[in-house]
Amino acid sequence: MTRGIKNSTPQCIIDDCCNLAHGRGLCDMHHTRWLRYGDPLFEGSQGNKARSTHCRNGHAYTSDNVEWSIRKGYLCRTCIACKTAAIQRAKIKASTKPKNRARAKWARPCEECKEPFLPWRPRDGQRFCSLVCFRTNQARLAKERTEKHCCRCNLLKPLSEFYKDSGMLDRHSSICRTCSDGKRREHAYGMSLEQFISMLEEQDYTCANPNCNTKHLTPDPLNVDHDHLSGAVRGLLCGPCNRGMGCFYDNPILLDGAAIYLRLSSNSYASVVATLPEGVLATSPALTNEGSCALTSVF
Repeated sequence: MTRGIKNSTPQCIIDDCCNLAHGRGLCDMHHTRWLRYGDPLFEGSQGNKARSTHCRNGHAYTSDNVEWSIRKGYLCRTCIACKTAAIQRAKIKASTKPKNRARAKWARPCEECKEPFLPWRPRDGQRFCSLVCFRTNQARLAKERTEKHCCRCNLLKPLSEFYKDSGMLDRHSSICRTCSDGKRREHAYGMSLEQFISMLEEQDYTCANPNCNTKHLTPDPLNVDHDHLSGAVRGLLCGPCNRGMGCFYDNPILLDGAAIYLRLSSNSYASVVATLPEGVLATSPALTNEGSCALTSVF
């Protein structure tokens, strides 16, 4: 029998098909063939593996009407004509809502991208259309900033008075160096800022080592030296002296042995003696014959 189109309404319009009509007068099978291949009578060798040539609304899948995207690992295509029509319908529907018509008078330009937008609340102080614009604006202002307020002392200080912090927009910590160091000293040694300043003044801003003349000011404070066994604070030392004592485990015998080692080397001993102040050689037992003999007997 020749296949053709029949005029019965409740059934599929394709001849020799007794299934009920689903869409466009076609049954599920012929309607699916029409969607995939553009022909309800298509019976190709590829079967279901063949790609459809039209979308659900009848638009042809051409190179100018296809948008490719990846969804859940699959390469999918979208009809651009259907997508554009859906966006236009959504805009018309949104513009006809009474709430949007009332909010339209509150539209304002974004301070970053200069595009008009509607704030979430009409009378609030929203200045940016999105979080992206807000972060971009804050990052740009942070690069231009040269001063900032400390969160603890609430004083305006230059950025050089703050430690580096990559997590902040301006790449500097929110607490200044003085407050940060004071917080660390209070937590580690139980020493307040007043106690630290008084000890610093007693030492005349110099290292507690009598043979070290290093002098530090408040922007670059001395290090707190403490007993690692009892935890008691002994004084304020410069960085090299504090690290040197820590490397020798606060052991005077090891320190005197290091002095003897330097003394035995003629070149090193001559260079050290040349740099020492007057009177230091006579008062240092590790650099004299008596001290070296006594310590040699210990080792």
